[in-house]
Amino acid sequence: MRDAPSGGARLRSVNSDGPVDSVEPVLPQTLRRESRATSPQSCTDPHDAKVVARLAPGERLAQSARTDYSIKWTESGLVGTVPADAVGDWPSDRWRKHLAHCGPVRECRHRVPAPEWWVLMSKRGLPLHPDAEQARELAYLIINKWRGHPPMPDHLLGFTHDMVRDCLMIAPQPVTKTWVEFTLSCIGMLVRSVAVDNGPLTREHVFSKPVVDRFLYHHMRGHAPSTVANYRRRTDFIQVALKGVTIRNPKSQPSLSSGEAIPPLTSTDEAALYQWACGVRPAQRRDRVVAVVTLGLAFGPTTSELLQLTPEDFAVDDQGIHVVLTTLNDETRTVTCRREWEDRVAALLEVTSARRYMTTPWRDTPITEATHYIVLNKAQELYTPPVYFNSSSLRNTWLVRHMEAGVPLRSLMKAAGLRTTESLSRMMGYCEPQTDEEIAAALRGPQ
Repeated sequence: MRDAPSGGARLRSVNSDGPVDSVEPVLPQTLRRESRATSPQSCTDPHDAKVVARLAPGERLAQSARTDYSIKWTESGLVGTVPADAVGDWPSDRWRKHLAHCGPVRECRHRVPAPEWWVLMSKRGLPLHPDAEQARELAYLIINKWRGHPPMPDHLLGFTHDMVRDCLMIAPQPVTKTWVEFTLSCIGMLVRSVAVDNGPLTREHVFSKPVVDRFLYHHMRGHAPSTVANYRRRTDFIQVALKGVTIRNPKSQPSLSSGEAIPPLTSTDEAALYQWACGVRPAQRRDRVVAVVTLGLAFGPTTSELLQLTPEDFAVDDQGIHVVLTTLNDETRTVTCRREWEDRVAALLEVTSARRYMTTPWRDTPITEATHYIVLNKAQELYTPPVYFNSSSLRNTWLVRHMEAGVPLRSLMKAAGLRTTESLSRMMGYCEPQTDEEIAAALRGPQ
């Protein structure tokens, strides 16, 4: 089509019972007839000439609603035939004049039917190649050449390219140029908004709900609602591919005793997790998360024991802060707080009223474990923590810290409410290794 003169399409005539004539450019005016009656030949004649347009390999044409159009694949590419007396087919002076006056088809109020070839030539929703593998290779070239407008810094550009490459697997196959370009625009604008807000350039942070909401309703506040809706749909679609979705069947889940051990937190993770909890919003959610993190790392209670704690269960003396934990079987045991968490536990006791629950100081009745898990998971979904946690990981961290400190196993089992050493043996692999000098001093004994 590039060899055709201005406004012309490269076409050739085909007779149903004869060979193909030589290829020659046909101007748009030859495709228009004033009326069917003025035509020297009638379309009812089976020997009417057909106008055949050959498309470049890899191009597709949307399914036509007209019965007098035929489209098929051949060795030389896609071949489409239209009646020789067709009126208004692209390109035509009438269509060009209408397009210049009304603008894009989506904005036209006259509902003038778009010519069949306009769908092809506009290259909207057309695969880059009929083969899915080759289409992805062409998509990689588009991604590598994309720089944004204005051009993005190198570190932002590389981050954007990597995310778009990874989400090509969820694109309609074979992938289209429109899908790739819109995804680049969407992720590029999202990454720019994170850079403007001076946020960390991680996938967990970029696709967290607060960041995406701020991008859509603050950074895109000047765009039309339909545009914002399109960007939200594409962002949600990409978020599923990059963050992953795991569907679990409760009946197929192994028991905790036979499953893999939940890794404990490192000392650095403990400090970072507490700082994260202090920044959670709103205040009610922050109070809950701070209490869960503090009490879980200070005393190592189970979830049921944690939710039952009130200020009346605590005692303070010269030996530190102590708490009485009650199991589901109404068995009690006393646990002493870790020294590094005493100040934070004391601060919680000061702000919690008597007979109120430590994790929900605004309630006078405890919440269920199911509600606790829902609220805790929601907080980590809205505000991405430095490390994901639950009551089990906090309790395992408490066990490992005491094992590293050399607490006798019998004393640790009593404080943890354990009847066997199974949990302790699973945690031994996470203890910090000692140096040869420390091992020798421990084996020699105190002076």
